[in-house]
Amino acid sequence: MLRNVQMPERYFTATSERLLKEVYIPALAESSLYQRGVAFFSIAFFLRMMDGIVEFVGKGGVMHLVTSVELDEDTVQSIASGYLLSEADVQSRLLESIESYKVAAVNAWNEDEAKLDVVANMIASRHLVLKVAYVPSGLYHEKIGLFSDSMGNSISFIGSANATINAYRNNFETINLFTSWDAPELVKEHRTHFARLWNDDIGGINVIPFPEAVEKHFLEKFRKSPSLAESLSRLTELHKRTPPRVSSTEVEELRDYQKAAIGMFVDSGFCSFYEMATGTGKTFTAIKSIERMMETHKILNVVILVPLKDLQRQWANAIKHSFTNQHSVYEFGGSGHSSPIARRG
Repeated sequence: MLRNVQMPERYFTATSERLLKEVYIPALAESSLYQRGVAFFSIAFFLRMMDGIVEFVGKGGVMHLVTSVELDEDTVQSIASGYLLSEADVQSRLLESIESYKVAAVNAWNEDEAKLDVVANMIASRHLVLKVAYVPSGLYHEKIGLFSDSMGNSISFIGSANATINAYRNNFETINLFTSWDAPELVKEHRTHFARLWNDDIGGINVIPFPEAVEKHFLEKFRKSPSLAESLSRLTELHKRTPPRVSSTEVEELRDYQKAAIGMFVDSGFCSFYEMATGTGKTFTAIKSIERMMETHKILNVVILVPLKDLQRQWANAIKHSFTNQHSVYEFGGSGHSSPIARRG
């Protein structure tokens, strides 16, 4: 029951990782219906929610997801010049997105494949129902969600969080949380809004069923088990046999624009600014820039200043993965105390 979920404060500001662990997964595990409208959504992020999804689906839970499509730069420029986005454009972008998603090539059945098998069977069994929102002359950019349980309790949220793996790794977000027992009128408004969105009843936005050709391609590529029950069973057995590991979706490499930025940073004598959009990997680029400086300057002291403790925590986590046992790293807080993050081994 959702009333059993320990919700954080109404205005919850944190890294996307904390949002996932402290809100999405525990609420999902207690829900029978999850409704989500979000501008950007990725398969990799969905896999990170799997702990909550397994319990949710095991109880017969159903998800209704409305999302947009990621547009390439040429399409964005065309829209800016007056081009109107069509259903054919939407289908083409979805097919490209599915085709580009790669799972680490291994000989044995692996965790990512098992999770994707669950997702594919959720779609096939209509435990996950997808729709696509698009604005012919722009972009659907909403972020709203509702968790509901079988007892009539609901939790709704609105805010800045996208459902992408870049957001999970790098973003710092704020969402507003509301419960049906503390703010029933607001939750009712959010439920009514989502119903209108789902039924394509909001002017200026086109909401269409997930294209049949795209769904067929997704199932052909990722569905391995004949039923949802069997896919869940396979994933459970895999967890029993396999020690915890880093998912292949977490292995991050520098993208071309990040490499170019670091190259300019080096060429300017390690004196530069990075101006990067939300979700483009600012922290990761900065970490790799520090590593590049260390190749030139063998004795180097780096000071990272952040305005909030949550951002400090985000940096601390990133540093742990990059510099543990290589350098002495300390975290200083507003209390005047310090604590070691990593010490030179």
